[in-house]
Amino acid sequence: MATEWAQRTLHNIVSCFDDTGICMYGCCCPCLRQKDTADKIGENGMLHCIQVCCGGVPHLQHPPRHEIREKYSLEDNMVMDIVFSCLCPCLVICQLANEVEDREGGGGGAGPSVAKTATT
Repeated sequence: MATEWAQRTLHNIVSCFDDTGICMYGCCCPCLRQKDTADKIGENGMLHCIQVCCGGVPHLQHPPRHEIREKYSLEDNMVMDIVFSCLCPCLVICQLANEVEDREGGGGGAGPSVAKTATT
């Protein structure tokens, strides 16, 4: 039962520290980190990037969280999503990136150019 519940919820909000690449990328350049995450789930990455650049307004951060929850059939809690997005938007961006990277695969969050260089 606990395992089933864990599979239906997002990563813990402080799980961004588990992957230093995602953590650094999300904290130093959150708009591009959000764009990469949105691109991976088939959403308009540039639109998400612009939303983050609009000051991280909490109600603008809810849609990407909701889309990820919907895509992976995860528990949804709009109030907590807005609270976390308001209090720590960079951690939310990292949380979403960790969730998508774990489920879709990929090479963490060092950024597109760094990840490509490291693999060649």
